[in-house]
Amino acid sequence: MIKLKAGIKAASKADAYNMVKRLCAGEELAEHEQHSLLLFFAPNTKPKKDAFAWVASFVCTDKHDHREGIHYVYSNGERICATNGHALAWAPSTLPAGYYHPKTGDSVACDYIYPDVDRVIPPEFSDGTDICLGDCETIQTESKDCPIVRMVPCKAADGTAELVPFDGRYIAKAIAGGNARITYMKDSKSPVRGNTEMGGFVVMPRRM
Repeated sequence: MIKLKAGIKAASKADAYNMVKRLCAGEELAEHEQHSLLLFFAPNTKPKKDAFAWVASFVCTDKHDHREGIHYVYSNGERICATNGHALAWAPSTLPAGYYHPKTGDSVACDYIYPDVDRVIPPEFSDGTDICLGDCETIQTESKDCPIVRMVPCKAADGTAELVPFDGRYIAKAIAGGNARITYMKDSKSPVRGNTEMGGFVVMPRRM
């Protein structure tokens, strides 16, 4: 059994690759390199959010947006969903129909008629694209509304592939659902659909 030393961080993807190349060439690694490489391949033991918390992360937090309902998680009795107008997430649920506080999960009295989200959820196709932040080019912008853009490799329904710009915050939220995968993209200007272990999501590409 290997006892990992405290203070050693997991190797980066590039460092891990180089260390594996050195091992294949017969070179020995220093002890701290061995531990760093082991941590790189160690499974992620950080507990994932539950489905409600993941969906709730998509609610609108803009205090100036007066559409009351999108500040809460909504249930139609079969699924829960949340949107901020730019991204949408949903997951199966048996919660009674109504609105729920995104942090406490308590039922909330609200007369707002929730948007018909099915109108903006594109169909799926079987061949999708996995999302990994490590594979996404990061672009810093001067926009306060979208300080970070992630260029995500996507494949359209016709089989063509391209890098599509998204608000980095929404992509990070989607990935938090576990094993995020793009399952539909008409083109780089249309809503993109994806699935995670928690549920589904739709994100609008960012105009550049």
